[in-house]
Amino acid sequence: MGRIGRWGLALAAPRWALVVGDDPRQPGRAGSDLVALFGALLVALHLRALVAAGWLTAEFGLGVGGRAMAMVLSRAFTADLAFLIVGAGLVFLAGGPRRALGRAFDLACVAAIPLVIVEAVAIVISMVVGTPAILGLAATAVGYGWSGCVLALALMQMRRAPRTVLAPEPIARRGGGAGWAVVAGIALALVASGAWVGRHLDQLRPLTEGDAPPTVALPTIAADGSLGPPLAIDSLRGQVVIVELWATWCKPCRESMPGLIALAKREAPRGLRLLAVNLDDPVAAAKMGAAEHWDTPFYWGDAEVSERFGVSTIPHAVVIDRGGTVRGVFRGDPAGAASLATALLAEH
Repeated sequence: MGRIGRWGLALAAPRWALVVGDDPRQPGRAGSDLVALFGALLVALHLRALVAAGWLTAEFGLGVGGRAMAMVLSRAFTADLAFLIVGAGLVFLAGGPRRALGRAFDLACVAAIPLVIVEAVAIVISMVVGTPAILGLAATAVGYGWSGCVLALALMQMRRAPRTVLAPEPIARRGGGAGWAVVAGIALALVASGAWVGRHLDQLRPLTEGDAPPTVALPTIAADGSLGPPLAIDSLRGQVVIVELWATWCKPCRESMPGLIALAKREAPRGLRLLAVNLDDPVAAAKMGAAEHWDTPFYWGDAEVSERFGVSTIPHAVVIDRGGTVRGVFRGDPAGAASLATALLAEH
């Protein structure tokens, strides 16, 4: 049975997928199957971010581009890798006298495949109809529930002696059908992503001085973390704007925020506006703002906002002049953004 059939077997006949993945003659094969699936889905579903990261590399070097690529990989697979590590640990600990770390990892790789596929389907649906919160919750529940059930079967498989067994022909055909359905879905997603990139290639070019800012609308973050009415950046013409893209886990972001807020309040009469755009968790951002007494509105930026602003490291600040033109992009340098904004205020 080939790799595509083994992908499908994990969905259509997980008991047999675990037996096949536990083949003592081919240790590590299940891990390579999962890595191949990760790679295919990364290209098909995150092509926009990959192209943007490549453009950053071409414009600013491997350091900036490499950080952008790391952010893409983190967004794409952090949850899946966490499930894999925890699952392998549980299978190993509960494996009894036949437990072995390599076997545990192989079985956890098989169990992770449904989770990865469900997440991929949710991403595709969100591309078509948007990202309602209920969709994310449902995908999370289905994905973890399905993979959790397969992981429970993996615990039983670990206690059995590994053996070389071929799946019966009807089971193999079922797995092959499911596997080719996965491949067809990946191919369609890749075509759609490629078409979008071809039509919007200029949007993926990193922002530089003299560009117009991205035409994005940033939802406001309410006190409870819910998302409210969006703010269009192009509605702020006539003001000097600092767009500060940050995350709650970023220590430099937390350290720089009080100074930027104080500057914005002090210079508001002269037309300075601060847009503090959170990139990781609006609920956590609202709680942190309240706990730290940060008296400023917060806005939410999704993966598309991050791509459009060319974020490779945070804090990431973009300064826009009164005419609506980008005058500076600062990666990890909020003090530079504050200095430029102050200078622009003095021009009028």
